[in-house]
Amino acid sequence: MHKFFAKPHKLGKKVLFLPQCHSTNEIALSLVNNGHGTEGTTILTDDQTKGKGQRGNLWHSQAGKNLTFSFILQPTFIPLVAQFDLHLMVSLAVYDTLAQILDDRLTIKWPNDLYYNNQKIGGILIENSVRGTQIAHSVVGIGINVNQDTFDPPLNATSLKIIMEKEHSIDDLAETILLHTEKYYDLIREPKHTLRQSYEKHLYQIHQLKRYQADGEVFSGEIRGVSPHGQLRIEQQGNYRLFHFKEVSFL
Repeated sequence: MHKFFAKPHKLGKKVLFLPQCHSTNEIALSLVNNGHGTEGTTILTDDQTKGKGQRGNLWHSQAGKNLTFSFILQPTFIPLVAQFDLHLMVSLAVYDTLAQILDDRLTIKWPNDLYYNNQKIGGILIENSVRGTQIAHSVVGIGINVNQDTFDPPLNATSLKIIMEKEHSIDDLAETILLHTEKYYDLIREPKHTLRQSYEKHLYQIHQLKRYQADGEVFSGEIRGVSPHGQLRIEQQGNYRLFHFKEVSFL
């Protein structure tokens, strides 16, 4: 039984709990498409059978062990060209939540995965609907490995239980993520917000010489940050290269 989220002002006030569903993002998108996409509506499940990840991957999760939920936003104040602000906001909200539990080996892997000690502990998927040059609705899906203690190979994954050797409250994590998201949702309304700088401070492999692949080419470079539009900035032999999502792979 899941508790009512009492603390958030907007997000999580209306909660739809499904014991099992194929994808909380798909349920949220269906609500939006049918005119029921009220901002703050949150869909939570114990058993997500076909969770969606980045690059079209499935998000594998044991029933009742992890946090799998989605919520609906109406960020009509964000122009389409600034949509990466949503990724900054949610990535930092999840990071802040997990950082209350984990040490500084926690990082954000561009564009919006959470890694601990080079293993994935969480992921975010944001799907937008657009009206003209503005974002009409955003569906934010979040998956956190909480109490699962085994992962089938070749998944490079870990969980809070594996790291901390104890179980954690899934509801408390969800509520804290929503609280932090509300905080950053207010901040991104400010024209000169500094969320990108905060995001870069926690970026996975930043300022480290690592190998990457783009257009079939394997090269070595150092991540230097992200552009205002969310492109990954990698320095290679004194030159800077910018990559959109799916244009570069970590090796």
